[in-house]
Amino acid sequence: QGTAFTEEHVRILKRYADSAVMVFDSDKAGQKAAVRTAGLFLAAGVPVRAARLPEGEDPDSFIRANGPDAFAKVLDEAEEIVPFQFRLARSLETEPDSADALGRISAALLETVGKCGNAVHRARMLQEAAALLHLPESALEEELGRVLETNAKRAERDAVREAARAAQESQRQAAEEVESVLVPQEEMPLPGDPEAPDLEFEGAEAPPPSLIAPDPAEIALCELLMQTLEDEELEAFVATYAPEDLFTHPYCRAVAHAVYLQKESEGQSLADVQTTGDAELTRFVERLATAPERVVASAELTTRTVAQDLVLALWRRRLRAERDAIPADGAAESTRRRQRLTLDLRLLAKWETGEPVVLRAIASGSSRR
Repeated sequence: QGTAFTEEHVRILKRYADSAVMVFDSDKAGQKAAVRTAGLFLAAGVPVRAARLPEGEDPDSFIRANGPDAFAKVLDEAEEIVPFQFRLARSLETEPDSADALGRISAALLETVGKCGNAVHRARMLQEAAALLHLPESALEEELGRVLETNAKRAERDAVREAARAAQESQRQAAEEVESVLVPQEEMPLPGDPEAPDLEFEGAEAPPPSLIAPDPAEIALCELLMQTLEDEELEAFVATYAPEDLFTHPYCRAVAHAVYLQKESEGQSLADVQTTGDAELTRFVERLATAPERVVASAELTTRTVAQDLVLALWRRRLRAERDAIPADGAAESTRRRQRLTLDLRLLAKWETGEPVVLRAIASGSSRR
């Protein structure tokens, strides 16, 4: 029907059959599509053959003109994919017996053989290719080794890209979930704005304005802390999983520092922040304290689950920055670290899998830059 055949189709068919026969249109485009599709079957460990139809025919026209018995005979005469591709590759060459053509044909066959995930089937296919090309099997084995190595590196790169894409998608979904439980309110003035002054206060290091990146998750988490000052369990949770140096926003870091010290200073730490003499910081704290509650309570959603989502959002930001800072030098250690962080970002999509990642990062000092 002209629908693209995918790996998902192979996975479905594999539940019902041990092998497959492909019947594409008889034109060159159909034959090339058969070779591409064969690679999907081979990668899944499913032996595959290709049936050939008379010139100008497709399965529909052939069955209408010749009936089901004739089509069944076509299926019975289907050939292995290596000789099928060999004949196709030769037909595409103007001088198929030349040295250049031999190189192209052998490379095409080895690319298909290299996709086979079954070692036994791969060995048999290699024997077929050697016989058709009139070349020693040992020569093809050496070249196949290079093809397999290239394919492995390509698969590794694809896996890293897919993991990164999945991590970004998980982050986007998590951010949407957080936004869904927060009620919008008036924007607060933030450091880095033209009217905002440079800040200096005890307990937090104010980065230069060029490095300040206001984050809604930081603001929301500080609001939650200010609105639940009597909830010692929640305060202990946030202090454990979101060390104050995880906050990049100077105001938010100062608030987190003060709230975490609130218990041992008998409530004076937060009050001290509001008496630093910095009018902007004081107004920021007052806005946090008087902001309307933004958590929409439900049976499944509590301040604890919202705090978990916000903490995960901050850690995803931190680990993503660490991964992006790894030099693209191709070194094994750089690759290993990047893959580790990519996996951690995927795990940070939800609290059940993300909590061990957070604890490990805190233990290793990843919350400090």
